[in-house]
Amino acid sequence: MKKESANMKRLLVLLMAVVMLVGVVPMAAFAEQADGAAVLEDGTYNLDAYLWHESSDRASMGDKALEKSRTAVATVENGKVTTVEITTGLVDMGGVYLSGITEATVNGQSVNIIEKEAFTTKPAGNALEYLKKFSFQQIDEAQPKSADDVTYTPISFKVPDTPMDAVMPIMKARVKLEWATAKKVEVVPPAAVLEDGNYYVEAYLWHESSDRASMGDKALTNNRKALVTVKDGKVTKVQIATGLVEMPPFVSAITMVKFNGQEPEILTKETFTSQPAGKEYEYIKAFAFQLTDDAQPKKADDVTYTPISFKVPDTPMGDNEMKARIKLVWNTAEKTEDTSIVKPDVPVDPKPEKPEVNLTDEATGIKVHANEGVLPAGVKLVVAQLTSGETFENAQKVMEDKKFDLYDVYFVDAEGNRVEPEGVVTVSFPVAEGEQELYRINADGTKTLIRGTVKEGYLEVIQKKLGAYAVVRNAEKPADPETPETKPETPETKPEAPETKPEAPETKPDTTPDTKPQNSQETVTPQTGDGAPVMALITLTLVSAAAVVLLFLDKSRRSVNK
Repeated sequence: MKKESANMKRLLVLLMAVVMLVGVVPMAAFAEQADGAAVLEDGTYNLDAYLWHESSDRASMGDKALEKSRTAVATVENGKVTTVEITTGLVDMGGVYLSGITEATVNGQSVNIIEKEAFTTKPAGNALEYLKKFSFQQIDEAQPKSADDVTYTPISFKVPDTPMDAVMPIMKARVKLEWATAKKVEVVPPAAVLEDGNYYVEAYLWHESSDRASMGDKALTNNRKALVTVKDGKVTKVQIATGLVEMPPFVSAITMVKFNGQEPEILTKETFTSQPAGKEYEYIKAFAFQLTDDAQPKKADDVTYTPISFKVPDTPMGDNEMKARIKLVWNTAEKTEDTSIVKPDVPVDPKPEKPEVNLTDEATGIKVHANEGVLPAGVKLVVAQLTSGETFENAQKVMEDKKFDLYDVYFVDAEGNRVEPEGVVTVSFPVAEGEQELYRINADGTKTLIRGTVKEGYLEVIQKKLGAYAVVRNAEKPADPETPETKPETPETKPEAPETKPEAPETKPDTTPDTKPQNSQETVTPQTGDGAPVMALITLTLVSAAAVVLLFLDKSRRSVNK
């Protein structure tokens, strides 16, 4: 009996040793694969990309922007994916709504805009620009772990003048990359746009996502030319000089600046005293930075953008870190012998060709603001309150029982000719409390609701073109935004589901406001199994050790008995 027991114990120990060996071998191989060579060798790859739902395993409604350009371009350097380039198209919703991605951030950082393209939304008819091509830095958490991995990177974007925009102006999703589809491509370096040397190029501090100047651009008013250095056909260095930011009664300057989170080379600083706060600071008078590969000019008339963040203290902008873009207009390049940036002493022309404009109609209180470059100097604002005529009669028909005041708003030059803005303008209509409903009366006899923001007794709206506006008095709740309500092809009733909306089960999650904070950057990491075998290995090791001890004790006991 004792002999059989001993044999069973020996058999048990042998089985445990075999199990441990079977478990350790694949785990060792797994560790070798995890710590081994990179998934992709250095180079450029094309692979399939999708705009995936933020939390569900399905495409986001915004994925329609990628239907005709499904291929992303990934750059691998030193075994790591550094940048991903995405190409988008227009978002067509059954032929009723037409829009595009006009703004985008990845992990809370602005994307690098490579190319934009103008389009007109439907049915709202607004002239906008969508991001035709942009790139972003691939985060460590979204690096592929295997050749057939699928990675996800958080993205937020805006698709205006659609049902999505009405419910959730900023949508959240994920960029899904399928690495099994990656194919290496040979990249032929483009011919040099500029021959080697130094050039002065027009530079602007441009808004982070909109096609207009940033408030910080005032620092470049007297320093509009950047000095760029071209070496071996590539722009290697950009030097920029800044001045004081004057916004009466405020005077400040740029005291901190970063590019892609990195501090640039500070060339010179200068002391100033802010107004009206009266605090003394040092501002960055001149700095230099390296132009990244994705911001290199591709043609002689290219316009490139580079993300920048900066601080302008003691102003309405506050001491917050502001985000913008350095805009370089390459068709203005002029070769120079200068090797360092020179700040001009001459002041800016007090009467620029197209200055910043602030106009008010005294009779109605309607105000208009336009940034520099939008309206010619000497332009006048004309506001006519309409109480009769064809436009007024059309307004009465489409406004039905609503009580409203009708205004025809437009610009004229010194000769009285109508002038259209070359960009967007902000129009402010005086309103009473609870009044926030505004319609544009279209030439074809329809009306379009215009969304805006009520600030200090004014309803502010941003417009590309002006016209006749009906301000509803004592309005309660506006109708669906930016939707023509009386055109025959777009009737008052909502279009039938298959033509105007994505399928109901797929739409609801995307158009429901997120309960998470706006700046949430949750990353969904693919399950690669990196940590899965560790506990199994520990358990097998402990069990095997216990078996060895048991065998030793049994052998000792039998020796004593002998």
